[in-house]
Amino acid sequence: MMNKTYWTKAWQDLRQNCLRALLVFLSIATATLALTTVSDSYLVLSREMNASFLGTNPASATLWFRPNTNKDIVAVLKQIPEVEQAELRKVVEGRIEVAPHEWQSLILFVVHDFEHLQINRFYQESGQTVPRKGEILIERSSVSVTRTSEGNLLKVLAEGSEPAYLNWAGTVYDPAQAPGWMHGEVFGYIQPSTLEILGLPTIENAVKLTLKKSLDQKGARERLVVVRNHLEKAGIDIVRSIVPPPATHPHDRQIRAILTILLLFSIIVLILSGIVIANMMNGFMTRQVRQVGIMKSIGGRPRQIVFLYTLFVLSIVVVAVPLGWVGSSPISRSFMAFVSGQLNFNIQNAQAPFWLSMFQIAFCLFVPIAFGMYPVIKASQKSVLDTLNDQGLKLNLSQAFAPKIGQLISRPLLLTLRNTFRKKARFWLTMGSLALGGAAFVASFNVRASWQKTIAEVESKQRYDLDIQLYEPVEISQMDSLLQLVPTVENYESWAAAKVFVKYPDESESLRFEISGMPEQPQFYTPTIEEGRALAVNSSKNEVVATRSLIFLEPELRVGDSILLMLHQQPTYWHLVGITYEADAAPAFYTYKKSVERQLGLDENKAAHFRINTTAKTDEARVSTLIKLEKLLVTNGIAPRLTKEAHVLEQNFKDHFVIIVNMLLAIAAILALVGFLGLSSTLSMNVLERTREFGIMQAIGATQQQVSTIILSEGLIIGVLSWVLAVLIALPVSFGMGTAIGNVGLLKPLAFVISWEAVFGWLILLLICTVLVGLIPVFQARRTSVRDALMWE
Repeated sequence: MMNKTYWTKAWQDLRQNCLRALLVFLSIATATLALTTVSDSYLVLSREMNASFLGTNPASATLWFRPNTNKDIVAVLKQIPEVEQAELRKVVEGRIEVAPHEWQSLILFVVHDFEHLQINRFYQESGQTVPRKGEILIERSSVSVTRTSEGNLLKVLAEGSEPAYLNWAGTVYDPAQAPGWMHGEVFGYIQPSTLEILGLPTIENAVKLTLKKSLDQKGARERLVVVRNHLEKAGIDIVRSIVPPPATHPHDRQIRAILTILLLFSIIVLILSGIVIANMMNGFMTRQVRQVGIMKSIGGRPRQIVFLYTLFVLSIVVVAVPLGWVGSSPISRSFMAFVSGQLNFNIQNAQAPFWLSMFQIAFCLFVPIAFGMYPVIKASQKSVLDTLNDQGLKLNLSQAFAPKIGQLISRPLLLTLRNTFRKKARFWLTMGSLALGGAAFVASFNVRASWQKTIAEVESKQRYDLDIQLYEPVEISQMDSLLQLVPTVENYESWAAAKVFVKYPDESESLRFEISGMPEQPQFYTPTIEEGRALAVNSSKNEVVATRSLIFLEPELRVGDSILLMLHQQPTYWHLVGITYEADAAPAFYTYKKSVERQLGLDENKAAHFRINTTAKTDEARVSTLIKLEKLLVTNGIAPRLTKEAHVLEQNFKDHFVIIVNMLLAIAAILALVGFLGLSSTLSMNVLERTREFGIMQAIGATQQQVSTIILSEGLIIGVLSWVLAVLIALPVSFGMGTAIGNVGLLKPLAFVISWEAVFGWLILLLICTVLVGLIPVFQARRTSVRDALMWE
């Protein structure tokens, strides 16, 4: 019988407060949906990304060697105790024509045995599994770059050879490759026999191997020195070796950091939903405090009263949480599919583990219940006398202070201010939830503005339009004559470029990087020095500066070090004088053109790298200029190695951040939504509590318009005050988010930028939405007659 009474009471309370209960329900369901979506995505994406990558059995190292028909390098490697597996491979760089006279970079992987892949495995998507001579398989993330489809002929150039046509026989999925569309590259896979069609030697010159023990990069390099000594003793000449970073997906660090930020935001959303229910229960208990006193006066114990109102809270939470949890499933799966598609990996199992689901439900139940029960417990502990005398309306302004305020402002405004601050707990809960939502909104746009500033800095430093690299140096005077034949070419400068790698004292070697030699007075690009000093024009030493991204990959390098760079297999000594930070810079060394030419013995009147500025104002005009240059070069027997528009390289850089910014804005929108739901609940509760007060005001002459103005003014005061607090909170939040995202994506914090459009845009949005959510309690007050209002209890 007692249980039935409890449920009857809870049901009646729900019916009488259906609108406020609905607002709380929506906020809890929204928070549960956001938290579940992000936490599921965090765990599944992290797990599946690395599982997908490790499933390829990534190589521990790659060795380049001089082919020797008398030695089987794979057989020798398999006899070395440290080596677990070894496979012959070869990598060929080239270009692919994607439109008439328009080319993109092509990287060809020459595979010795497609049917028995053990290292760096890839998987068939469609078409043939094993390409024949003259056929090519394309990696799926590069399909859009080709601008054609499977089954067509592809025109390719490999390492400066004559054009050749390969039949696109199939599409494969290679989790070890970065998305081809993001970098404007095409990844292809061919048989060794196809090299003959491309005009290249058909013998492999590289071998990939895995080591038996799982080691960090430094340990693997040390172990590789031992392996190289074995091979050299066996009469195999090793040209170069590389050890990639430890076996984790290239984007693992980035995706974990971004999802961590989103997870923290989602927890804040859940806390805000708890504040909303606490706000509602605070007002609810204020209205029912006399009922609590009556129940206690007839023998009700505090725990019975707490249990009675616990049913009311549970009836909302136990429905909202499962609904939000179930609703998150299609959203999280769509989100995970989008991210995995962007980063080029498959999700084999999109199901979150059972323990995570149980934790999500328990956590999302606990937080709103804990917040909601606090006002109940507080009310249950009041004495019978206090509860029966509580009228819910207390003016906290002192008797001396109130008249002074009343002399300065109108009486309706004084009444508005009194009602706004009358319930301090409710006021701070409402303003706090709105402020947190606004802070997230402003901070997300601040980060977006910081990112846009970084993009603008990149674009301002790239003061050229076209980048052309050749396989062989040509006379600068000849290039000058050719460029004069293209009217849209404004000016140019010649650079030097070569591939190098660092050889450390312990004989281990770094990854392969490019060394760029710039003119002594560069027009189009000058590295910005972050640490150390700039290059000295008249230095007697070979000086280099390294990009921050190179130092990240090779942390053993320090400013002031004398380093040994293998330049065209020749040992050369250089002095590392500085580190440059460029947001979009690939790992590289910078020096002066004359230094590279001196080390390679090149003619200073020749060059193989040209940066060109044009008078073209549109992308189409720049493409047209590039096509004309392509034709001129080919007609004059000059083989381009790379031709790119500078803005394409910048767009590739921008694409890395689009997903991050969009996710932040989505979570910020959810935070703002929950904040507005809390405001609506507060205004509705305020109107309900003061129904008799509004009735008395109308009975003595106040119009419904004046009552409506008072209600809306209360909301606007809370909104404006929350805006001030939101802006103050957004400053440290923006700085923290910019630092975290910048360190992950750019290896340096983003510049701190305040988006004034977001600051004042949030104020305008806040005022508009405050008026809109305030219309509900206004309508509620206007539809109550004076007679009903005066009889309200």
